[in-house]
Amino acid sequence: MKNKVLNENRKNTIILIFTSLTILLPSLLLLAATSWNSDDYYVAYLYQNEGWHGLYHRIFNWSPRFFSEIILYFYYNTVLKLGKPFTGCMILIMWLVMSGAIFIFIRNTIKKNSLLFLDNKQLIIDNKVDNKGNNKSENIDLNFLLPLLVTLIIFTYCLYSNRSRPSPMYYLVVVSVAYLPTLAGIILNLNFFINQANSSNISKGNIFQLILFGVITSSSWEMGTVYQLFFSSCLFLLLLLSIFSTKFNYLAFSRLTKSDRWKLSIANLIPFAFSLYILFLLQASRLTIVEDSSVASPLARDFNASFIATILQFFKELFFGGGNNISFYDFTYSLIYKLGFLLLLMIFFYQAKIKFNFLTINACLISIVPLLITNFVITFSGYYQLGINSYPRQISFKVALIGLTIVIIALMLASLCSSLSNQLNIKNININALMSSPLTLLISFCLTFTLLINFQFDNLKRDLLNFNNILISNHQNWQRNLHSSQSLAVYTQVPSHYIFRMSFEPGLYPACDHPDNGRPVRYMNYFHKQKLYVTPFSNKAFSDEEIEEQLVRVSQEMKNRKNKIDFACSFTPGNAKLVLGNVEQINQLTSLDQIIEVNIDDTVEIYGWAMNPDNSPPEKIIITLENNENLLVDQTLDIPRPDIAKHFGNPSLLNSGWKATFSPKPEWNGQTLTFIVWAYNPDTKIANFAKDFTIRFSSSKQN
Repeated sequence: MKNKVLNENRKNTIILIFTSLTILLPSLLLLAATSWNSDDYYVAYLYQNEGWHGLYHRIFNWSPRFFSEIILYFYYNTVLKLGKPFTGCMILIMWLVMSGAIFIFIRNTIKKNSLLFLDNKQLIIDNKVDNKGNNKSENIDLNFLLPLLVTLIIFTYCLYSNRSRPSPMYYLVVVSVAYLPTLAGIILNLNFFINQANSSNISKGNIFQLILFGVITSSSWEMGTVYQLFFSSCLFLLLLLSIFSTKFNYLAFSRLTKSDRWKLSIANLIPFAFSLYILFLLQASRLTIVEDSSVASPLARDFNASFIATILQFFKELFFGGGNNISFYDFTYSLIYKLGFLLLLMIFFYQAKIKFNFLTINACLISIVPLLITNFVITFSGYYQLGINSYPRQISFKVALIGLTIVIIALMLASLCSSLSNQLNIKNININALMSSPLTLLISFCLTFTLLINFQFDNLKRDLLNFNNILISNHQNWQRNLHSSQSLAVYTQVPSHYIFRMSFEPGLYPACDHPDNGRPVRYMNYFHKQKLYVTPFSNKAFSDEEIEEQLVRVSQEMKNRKNKIDFACSFTPGNAKLVLGNVEQINQLTSLDQIIEVNIDDTVEIYGWAMNPDNSPPEKIIITLENNENLLVDQTLDIPRPDIAKHFGNPSLLNSGWKATFSPKPEWNGQTLTFIVWAYNPDTKIANFAKDFTIRFSSSKQN
């Protein structure tokens, strides 16, 4: 009879596992199909064109994420050699690494602290088959596997439990390579801290793991550095207390010999020192950049106000789930979600009969401290925008840390329940049967399924309908643009709620009639294009013939513009205008920050310099009056400017100076007009914005 129950449990478990994996499959497919974002093109262009110098500049001047940036460096150079992007696959690999870390942590915890495993271990070794020929160990692994798998699923979706924005799961490569290894490192740090707390000796392999995962955590993302600093500090404190006094024999690692404690302390010193060094780099570079750019923050340089506001916001996010406008629904939703998550984990861990001793329980309690402190630091730094200025990333990382805290609390509560069950001798009463019954497994799975629907399936149907569009988009964009010498790029617009994409409006980029030129410019720079023509593919245009028809139509549209000047307001990736020139003198006046007064009868004489966005000298400059079609001046650059060549370190800019003259028109009398200077290339018909100036015309010049 007992064997039938075990077989039935096994069948139910296999069905639940299969169904859970089926639920996750659409997410994995969407991850593999994600396209590149503008930040991807920016970093790829940096690493592929500047090589090791670009990597050095990125790490020591902006992003001291040694581990993440090195991975990105090799990834983007591999992509260049293979000829197509594997962004989605890279994100998928990162998520599998993070999910694998959770799997390892829970598996090791169950294996080391499960009464079910320990009680049957000797029996299984001595006699794996009973008198009736039944396998006694067949259900043990399944009892482990179900809690592991469903915990992994719930934790994955807990990362983006903000019900209105599940998109943080689908970060582009630049973010995912930093974000997910940080979480994986934190989880594996917890694995070492909790599961080695009761050890009587520490092996070389354990010491190597502590160093390796500590370095990965601190060098993957800025918040990982903060966590590693507090984690290492807690470990240092425990080891020092147990080294110098025997009164603290209830603390983690107190069973180690004094020699092993010193070895562990020295090993812990490496990630601790590395964290301090990275924080120094952050303070030396990132903080200065933030201050120089005058980042808007309502609480900037007001420590008391920001600290109090941080405390309030911290508790809001713990109980309400984040956000500024808190409603009763937000409170109940968040609280029920967290309590349900905790209850579900307790049921899973109780089925495996988790039981901790006092050393491991203390390790669990202490491990929560760096998680909460890091969460608080994220909230505080958000007011100053130091390293975390992406709200979805900020929220998802906080929720991940809260999720880890809930996992640890669930482990402790399940351990307490197992202990009480043994002490009160209630092993055989109905509560034990209830916890391990197929009905409980079914209820648990229904809760998991509900969470998945709530967090993932709101817009999944639409995304799956666009799946083919996404794949075609990646292939067409990459192949057409990388291997084409034409100055056009066709971009497929695929609306998707989950997947980050560069959704450009149809038209020519960069252009002054498009307010956002930053992302197209990154795209153009990566593919070495001078201009980008965007046209959307129809959702039905899946065949090669239909795609070719659209490409022919786009080419014809470009030919129709052949004799027209394309006025481009060039922008940097940060959406600030590029400095492509200057107007230094108008009618012998050099103070040009104000409106220049000019007599309507005088000739306007202007001096200045100009260059192209790639730092090469333009063939001509043109001057227009407000409306780009109103061309006033077409002038060749021929004035020597050794100062400009020296400033930019470019000898080709030696003759980048120009002089232009034009006569005011009678109808300008009494008007204040703005003129624009453009760096112009007659071959490509592209005019890049260089400088503007304003003149007030009058019949008698006023002083």
